[in-house]
Amino acid sequence: LDPLEGFAGLASALDSRPVMVGGSTGLNPLEIKRVPQEILDDNPELDPGKAKLKDLKSFFQSFFELRNEELGERWDTLSRAIKMAYEEVGINLDDPTTHGRPDPTIQDHLVPVLLDMIVNEEDNSILNDVVEGSTEHDLSEVFEQARGVTDRERERAIDLLLAMESFLEGNALSNMGGESDFEMGDESSLYLDLQQQEGRGSLGLMMNLLFSSVYERAKQTDKNVIFAIDEARYIMRDRSALEFLEQAVRHSRHYDLSIQFITQTVDEFFQHPESEAIADQCDHKLFFHTEGIDE
Repeated sequence: LDPLEGFAGLASALDSRPVMVGGSTGLNPLEIKRVPQEILDDNPELDPGKAKLKDLKSFFQSFFELRNEELGERWDTLSRAIKMAYEEVGINLDDPTTHGRPDPTIQDHLVPVLLDMIVNEEDNSILNDVVEGSTEHDLSEVFEQARGVTDRERERAIDLLLAMESFLEGNALSNMGGESDFEMGDESSLYLDLQQQEGRGSLGLMMNLLFSSVYERAKQTDKNVIFAIDEARYIMRDRSALEFLEQAVRHSRHYDLSIQFITQTVDEFFQHPESEAIADQCDHKLFFHTEGIDE
């Protein structure tokens, strides 16, 4: 993964298949691949659905930071909408056997779910889950007494729907609103070239999304995968992505995935507990001439 063409010569020498990542390359943040059952059996601590939600929380936090906003409590409403979008295509995040089905997208599934939350707020309110199965409370009475709850949920859904405009056809992030175009085939080397993204504010967001895309695909291949990330500072400086990155690095061994971070400075590994934990997970650390480094 190369944002500044630093690996162009190496990619040519290795006869890598180039993948030019820019405004037209489809990358679906909601994409989830099925983990083979034998890996789940051998590693009972793995929870692919929970990991995907953590990944999506990181993605949308980074997206809102690009807008100079905080995702904040809107995540509660957005996570419900995301789960509903998955359910619409038959994917239950708690059931890994369903994760191989066609993925939902922001344009075709998440946006309509948010719209339905606005139009039919009572049908989609968390209050339905709270009183489900209860014989002590009449649901209509609960809604009447807790009107403020559904009003806040509706306001959040409106804010989220307006924010999703960036992912609609013809807008700045429309390539992230539909299906993914990116696939890993039988090639021995793949060169993800991000030069078209250089200088854009969404470079870090795109790098994190590509990290997630490669991570999802590494679940399925029986190959040993080495994933080298140049200019790693772009993903390390985005704190909202670090929680998922730290988890992904920790679990990468289960998928025979070796992640290599390449950077000209080491400061970014020691700015947050999560990035320091990533450094601690690295079995090998190679230091070239680095000014100002201490123990």
